[in-house]
Amino acid sequence: MSKTKALFLPLTADDVMHLRGEPVAKKINPPNNKAIRSFEEWIYYNVNAKEQECFAFKDGTLINWTKKPI
Repeated sequence: MSKTKALFLPLTADDVMHLRGEPVAKKINPPNNKAIRSFEEWIYYNVNAKEQECFAFKDGTLINWTKKPI
């Protein structure tokens, strides 16, 4: 039996927007110069599940995702 690796492409902000819709809140840090990249954090709330999800993007690519109870 051969081992295969799954290929996961990084999600973009557009991908998350299509999957989750508009976030409740956005925290945006625009780049000040070329050395500092843009950073955004999007927050979603699920009242039924009592959860908060945070998606962090750097230059439009998803770099982190967290879920915690509210």
